Amino acid sequence: MAALLFGPAAGATLVALDGFVSSWRLRISTPTPARVAFNVTSLALAMWLAARLFFAVIHRGPLAVQPPPIGGILGPLALFASAYFLLNTGLVAGAVTLGRQLSLFRMWREHFLPLWLTYFGGTSIAGLILLLMAAGLANRATLTLALPLVVLVLVAVLTGVERLRARSAQFARLRSYAAALRSTADAVLLTNVEGQITFMNPTAERLTGWTGAQAAGRKVDEVLRLDATAVGDEDHDRRDGAPDERSIR
Repeated sequence: MAALLFGPAAGATLVALDGFVSSWRLRISTPTPARVAFNVTSLALAMWLAARLFFAVIHRGPLAVQPPPIGGILGPLALFASAYFLLNTGLVAGAVTLGRQLSLFRMWREHFLPLWLTYFGGTSIAGLILLLMAAGLANRATLTLALPLVVLVLVAVLTGVERLRARSAQFARLRSYAAALRSTADAVLLTNVEGQITFMNPTAERLTGWTGAQAAGRKVDEVLRLDATAVGDEDHDRRDGAPDERSIR
């Protein structure tokens, strides 16, 4: 709302401050300077770019100075919400998948797309207030009547944002686990509860012939199975007596 009323700089400053405070409120992981800096800059950048796009479309300055036209505000508001949602969640998803064997789009679709309602809910309240301003009805009585709805949507938005940041912190912790698993000489293959592969370390990639990206989402039996060419005793020795180093494919 601040970005629409007072300009991109005001909105970016407020969300940056919110990102800084929220970084220290999270209890999932210890905040590091790099993580705090990312939370602050990603939120500010997403808000600034989305607000710039909004004002470029409506060809006006901050709406506190130039009240919006009633008929031409809904489309730009939807564009603003979409841009902020995609930029913010996209930056976080990109940071989470950086250096990992994960699909950026899959990560975003599964973990960040469900948060769309919180973003558009907050924008809907902002749009309601702007429409009241444009119609000259934004007086004390109408704003008081709308206050309960504003509070409910605000709580939903803040809850969604906190969930987004909590997931980001959790993924960062999983990322450190993945780094440790990559360094081991043993083959490691992780799956979810449905038996779909979620992670393979380099040793498992060499043994199976699949990359982590190719195997992600596939069933274990599609990727990991006994090599039909491996014969011999229980040690899978080759015909020439030498140990068979590749007993899976």
